[in-house]
Amino acid sequence: MGGFRFPVPHYSETKGSFFAQHPELVCVDREGNPLPRISYAFPETRKYVLSLFREMASNYAIDGVALLYNRRPPLLAYEAPIVEGFQAEYGEDPRELDSLDERWLQYRSTFLTRFMRELRAMLDEVEREQGRSRLAVTAVVCRPGENILHGMDLKTWVREGLVDTLIPYSSSVRLNSFVPAWDDPKDVEHFVSLVKGTDCTLALNLIPRAMTSREYYDLAYRLYQSGVERFFFWDGLGRTGGAGRWRRAARIGHRSEVEEWFNRGKPSLLPAASRLWILDGWDLRIETPG
Repeated sequence: MGGFRFPVPHYSETKGSFFAQHPELVCVDREGNPLPRISYAFPETRKYVLSLFREMASNYAIDGVALLYNRRPPLLAYEAPIVEGFQAEYGEDPRELDSLDERWLQYRSTFLTRFMRELRAMLDEVEREQGRSRLAVTAVVCRPGENILHGMDLKTWVREGLVDTLIPYSSSVRLNSFVPAWDDPKDVEHFVSLVKGTDCTLALNLIPRAMTSREYYDLAYRLYQSGVERFFFWDGLGRTGGAGRWRRAARIGHRSEVEEWFNRGKPSLLPAASRLWILDGWDLRIETPG
C-alpha cells in the first residue's frame, strides 16, 4: 500500500511514478518536512489507488484483492486534511500534542477507514455490474500495538465488514532470528478476540521462514489451542529449502494430523528413507578416484 516510491538503491525504478508526479500529496512530519510516502489523507491518492483495484476487479477473474499494509507504513502523518480536521473537532493543534495522544491516533485512523469504505463500495459496484459473487478484501497488517500507530483501526474494519480476511504479519521484532513469532499468548488473544463472532477470517503469518517441520508443528499446535484456525505463509517460495521438510510442514493446515502428532508424543517428522547401495550394477559402496 506504500509502494509508490522504493528506497535506495531502487528509487530509479519509481521515477516518473505517481509519487514523483504529485509532491503535493506526500506525507509530512509535524514540522512540515516531506516524507518518502504518499498520504491516503488526500482524496486524489485514494481515488488513484481505487482505480487500480477497479481495473483488476473489472478485467480479471479475481476472487478479491489483498492490501499489504505491512509494507512501508506510515501512510498518514501530519498532512493538512488531518491536522485541520482535528483542529476543527478538538480545538487543538495535533502537532503540539504527544504523538501517542489517543484522540489524535483515533482521528487520524478515520482516513484509512474512509479508504476501506470506498474500496468496499467500489467492489460491491463491480459485483453488481458483472453479476459476480462477493469480491473479498484481505488485509496484511502489523503487530498488535503498531496498527493504530499507522492509522489502521482494525476493530472498526472488522465491525463494519470492510475486511474479509485479516493477516497479522507477526508479533515478534526478531523476524530474522530462529525464534518463532506468536510466542506471547496475549498477542494471539488480541487478534482472536478481534474477529470472534464476526464474519472476518483470521490467518496468522508464521515466521521465521526457515523453520524445521517440528517447529512448524509445535507452533501450529499451540496456535490451534489458542483459537487460531488458519495460517498464512509470507514468501512461500522462500520456505521450500528441503523438499521433505516442506512436504511435512505444508500439512499443518490439517488440524487433526497436528493434534494426533502431539498426542503421540511428537515423533520424528523426517520422511522415511532407504539408502541406495547398488544402482544398475554399480556398487556405490566402492569409492573410486575421478
